[in-house]
Amino acid sequence: MKLSKIGTLLLVLVLPVLAVAQGSGSTSPSASRTPSAFAVTRSVTGTVTAINAEDGLIVVQDKNGNRLEFKVDNRTKFKADKKTELRGKKDISLCDFQTGQSIKVTYRAADWRATEVRLKRASKQEMKEKEMKERMSGS
Repeated sequence: MKLSKIGTLLLVLVLPVLAVAQGSGSTSPSASRTPSAFAVTRSVTGTVTAINAEDGLIVVQDKNGNRLEFKVDNRTKFKADKKTELRGKKDISLCDFQTGQSIKVTYRAADWRATEVRLKRASKQEMKEKEMKERMSGS
C-alpha cells in the first residue's frame, strides 16, 4: 500500500516536468522563409538624420546618440500623431518625412525592416531647442 502511494506521488510530480521538457514543438526561425505573424518587433523613438527614399532607407538617432538604419518597403505603414504637420493626411509616404523630425519606428528585430513609421509631436524641450536655433541663426 505504501509503495503504491509513493509510486503515485512520483508519477504526479514527474509528469509535469516531462511535459514542460518537451517544449512547444515550434521550428527554428531558419526553417521558414515566410514572415511570421509572430515575428519579434521592437520600437525606437528618435530624430530623423537621413532619408534615402530611392533605396527605401531611413536613419534615426535615438536619445543615446545611436544611429539606427531601417529598411522601408511597400508593407511599411506611415502615420502621424495629432498636432504634427502631417496630421489628417491620408497617403503618407517616406518622402513626406524630413530630417530633424521626431519619429517612432516599429521594426522587425530579425531584419531591421520598419513595419510602422510614425511622426511624433515634438516635445517641449525639442521645441525650445528649435526656437533657440532659429533665434541664433536669425541674429
